[in-house]
Amino acid sequence: MMISPDALDDPALDQNPVGAGMMTVTEYEPGTQITYEAYDDYWEPEAVKVAGMEGRLINDFSARLNALREGTLDAARLEPGQAEEAASAGLEVLEQESIEIGQLQLNRAKEPLDDVDVRRALNHAIDREGIVNGVMFGYGVPAVQIYPEGLYAHDPDTPVDTYEYDPEKAQQMLADAGYPDGFDMEINVAALDFVVSYAEAIQAQLGEVGVNVTINQVELSQYGDVVYVQANGEGTAVIGAARTDPTQTALQFQPDAFTNPGGASSPEVEQLYQESLDSTLSIEERADILQELSATLTEQAFSVVIFHPINPWGVSSDVVGLQPYRDVFEFRGVGIKKS
Repeated sequence: MMISPDALDDPALDQNPVGAGMMTVTEYEPGTQITYEAYDDYWEPEAVKVAGMEGRLINDFSARLNALREGTLDAARLEPGQAEEAASAGLEVLEQESIEIGQLQLNRAKEPLDDVDVRRALNHAIDREGIVNGVMFGYGVPAVQIYPEGLYAHDPDTPVDTYEYDPEKAQQMLADAGYPDGFDMEINVAALDFVVSYAEAIQAQLGEVGVNVTINQVELSQYGDVVYVQANGEGTAVIGAARTDPTQTALQFQPDAFTNPGGASSPEVEQLYQESLDSTLSIEERADILQELSATLTEQAFSVVIFHPINPWGVSSDVVGLQPYRDVFEFRGVGIKKS
C-alpha cells in the first residue's frame, strides 16, 4: 500500500489518513466509527455512487443484525450462525471465501511448542471438518496452509490431508516427543461468542489427546496487548489476519513482528520472507517463493491452521452493487436505491 511521501512525517497520520481513494475521512473516533465523504476530484467519478459513508464498530453481533433489521445499518458482517436468520428477515446474504485464517496461533518460543513434533501432533489432533461444520455452520473451507486455494501464494503440492485428523497418531507423536501424558496449555481468545465456541472445540479435541487447554477470554480492546505485547499463554485461537498482500500475512512468522508472540522463527522462513520482498520480481517468481514459504510453514507446523472462513454479510435491499471480496470490501460502484 503506497503512502504519499509528503504525509509520512505527520505524527497523526493514523488519525488523519492521506490516500488516493474515492472517499476522504471527515471524522474518526477510534473504536467507535469513521465517516467519509465523496472526493470530488476522484479520477473515475462514475464509480462514486454515494455522497458519503459511515462505518461503525459494533462488536455485538446480535446488535449488528438488529441494526440491519431496523434500517440503522445498510450492510454488516454476520456470525456464521446468523445467515439463515438474516435471510428470513428479508436481507440479502452475500458469501465469499476469505483469505482470513482460522488458526491456533502458537507461541513457539515456549516449551513444548518449540518442538516441531509437538506442533505436528497438535495438527493431527484437530478435526477440521468437524469444526467447520459444527462451529462455523459450514461457513469455512478446511485448510492446513495460511493461504487459501486460488491465491497465487497457495502451494498446490501441500494437500489439506497433510495433517489428517488422527488422535491416536497425535498421542503417539506426543509420547515419542516425551509427553506421554500430554501437557497443560493456556490459549487466549477474543470475547466474541462464536470465536469462544471455536476455541472450545479446539479445547475439546486437544483434550482427547491429553493436552489440557485453559481458555482465557480477552476483551477486544485488550486483545493485542495481552496476546502480542505481553505474550501471555501458549497461543491464541483466532479467526482473522487477512492481508491483501500475501507477504503481509507471512509477517506474523517473522522474529520482530508484532503479531508473532514470543518472536520464534527459523532461518529458512526468514530467508524466504526476505526474498519475497524483492520489488524486481515478476508475479510468477514471487509466487514460487511464497508457495515455498507456505509449504515450509506447514511442514514445520508453525501454526495449527484449521480453515479459511466464508464470511456472510447481511445487506439491505436498498443497497446496489456491493460484492463480497476475498480480502477487503471494495465500494466503487456501490450505491443506495432512490426512495
